[in-house]
Amino acid sequence: VLDAVRGPNGRCFIYGGRQLGKTALLKRAEQSFHSPSSGHYAKWIDLRAEGIGVSRAASEVWITLHEKLKELGVLDSRIAAPVPGKKQGVEGVIRGIRDFLTVDSDRRVLLLLDEADRFFEQDGRNDFEDTRRLKQLMDETGRRFKVVFAGLHNVLRMTERPNHPL
Repeated sequence: VLDAVRGPNGRCFIYGGRQLGKTALLKRAEQSFHSPSSGHYAKWIDLRAEGIGVSRAASEVWITLHEKLKELGVLDSRIAAPVPGKKQGVEGVIRGIRDFLTVDSDRRVLLLLDEADRFFEQDGRNDFEDTRRLKQLMDETGRRFKVVFAGLHNVLRMTERPNHPL
């Protein structure tokens, strides 16, 4: 399962009940994949702890991504942070990730988004606008940028919806 999480064509969803080791799996994937000297960058983010879909809108995931990817060195510090409640800045983050990967064909970014249930629930009300953007970025980069979502059975239910982008 670890290889399926890390691999470009592997799983994008990890789901199941509480205490089944989803977080441990994601953290292990982050640890084993992250190797900047090889051009591999990984970041595990607990969306619930960040308030995404809870006290913050699903669209604010881009603010969190901006912060975390800037810390990793994936995003240039000159890229402006997205503005809460507005689309302003989101395209800059997407372009920054694309530009980062373009510099070297060996570069890959693995984004591990844990506790994604509330994010999907909220994003689903907007026709999965932010999930669609993440998927489009995965497609445009040949999955050199990859997102893996983890959560409870609600994640599974969301992915079975006919209009879900992933």
